[in-house]
Amino acid sequence: LFERDLTPALYYCAYYKALEFSWDINAVIHFGTHGTVEWLPGSPVGNTGLSWPDVLLGNLPNVYVYTANNPSESVVAKRRGYGTIVSHNVPPYGRSGLYKELLSLRDLLNEYREDRAEGAALREPIEELVKATGLYSECPLEREGEVLGFDAWVQELVSYLDVVENRLFSEGLHVFGQVPTDAQVEAYLQAYGGEAAEAAEISHLLRRSDEELDGVARALRGEYVLPAPGGDLLRDGPGVLPTGRNIHALDPYRMPSETAEVRGAAAASKILDAHRRQGSGFPETCSVALWGLDAIKTGGDSVGIVLALVGARTIRDSTGRVARFELISLDELGRPRCDVVANVSALFRDQFKNVLELLDDLMLRASRADEPVEMNFVKKHTEKLEREGVDRASSRMFSNPSGDYGSMVNERVGSGNWDEGGELGDTWVSRNAFSYGKGGEAGNARPEVLKALLETTDRVVQGVDSVEYGLTDIQEYYANTGALMRAAEDARRRRG
Repeated sequence: LFERDLTPALYYCAYYKALEFSWDINAVIHFGTHGTVEWLPGSPVGNTGLSWPDVLLGNLPNVYVYTANNPSESVVAKRRGYGTIVSHNVPPYGRSGLYKELLSLRDLLNEYREDRAEGAALREPIEELVKATGLYSECPLEREGEVLGFDAWVQELVSYLDVVENRLFSEGLHVFGQVPTDAQVEAYLQAYGGEAAEAAEISHLLRRSDEELDGVARALRGEYVLPAPGGDLLRDGPGVLPTGRNIHALDPYRMPSETAEVRGAAAASKILDAHRRQGSGFPETCSVALWGLDAIKTGGDSVGIVLALVGARTIRDSTGRVARFELISLDELGRPRCDVVANVSALFRDQFKNVLELLDDLMLRASRADEPVEMNFVKKHTEKLEREGVDRASSRMFSNPSGDYGSMVNERVGSGNWDEGGELGDTWVSRNAFSYGKGGEAGNARPEVLKALLETTDRVVQGVDSVEYGLTDIQEYYANTGALMRAAEDARRRRG
């Protein structure tokens, strides 16, 4: 569906045209996040008469039931599928808790901590159980040839189990138009936290979930469906409630928000600290995923990470819009500037062209800064490529070809058309070697720049913005971040 040259299957096309001409219906409802018709080939932002979504939907009103926490992809349903969005709530939350061997391990650890002198006999059972549960790879006793003190290791294990026990997850499914029970409301509130007054407001708004059905009914009657911002309940609280609304995204010219810039800087600091704890100094290059869904839900945390790694801050105009990204002096930064290769999703590419242009301009200025290359890895890598005769060596914003979507790694995995992981890494590179930025840089192929950057990529950063899913829940994580990691590993191996 993401290939510009492909035509939808005949029965697929026939079904949509039968809806319009054979069955005498007045409107369609696309139920669930997300469908396929809005992702068919054609113009990426504004349809033409030759775009498949326009061809298939024809003159049918399209009412689109969509989860409230996915404003990014709902924009595609609006722009390309002509959808009137009616949002629905996310499922209630639960805590993962501990079970079986993990419960036994926690009991052993607590018993040891209560009396360390008498608990010496528990050391061997604790170590054996940690290995049996698979936690040893996460919390090893021996690291880089050094053995951690047993008491310190026990404390680390206790902290790790506490994180696991209290991790949030989606418990069941939300029933469209159904008001949550008192117990489910309480689960939402416990996950959210917040002040008492805010909790009372959220509790009231959650109980208006029956307005979801009202929203669909209003749309089918051709009436106005109230707009509201989409977002994450745990992050945005009452701002995304009640549901049953025609959700929209944020102002792209205010990305990153001031809060997102702070969060991004904090995340970047943790990334650098983790790398240095491994005795590796500062990473020369980090790959950072710029995904539309994550960016909209967080206000641009991922952009904040890029700025912090490079050593830059936002400059805003009098209206609060971001005018440019300014380099922080090395004296203020207190460390080298890390180079960044951005893994840009097609949604981010289409919706935040202005941000890509500002980031592209930042990388160009960083590569031209009057600074020693040992303190500016952007400059170091750019000058090396320029000496080799590579054009536009400061390019760092990479995505799919203009108008195309997806890395095609999913398709290869699904069809079994691969033998080893390196092939998937090569597929990712071939589909993401297209540069975006200012001055008409709109999908120009620059594989030589991307491959050179992968050779120096020490860290791959993928933000997970929601407790409702993890790295193993969504195929795009392995199809993009996983394949990118493999491509970087292979590039570093070839470099030696």
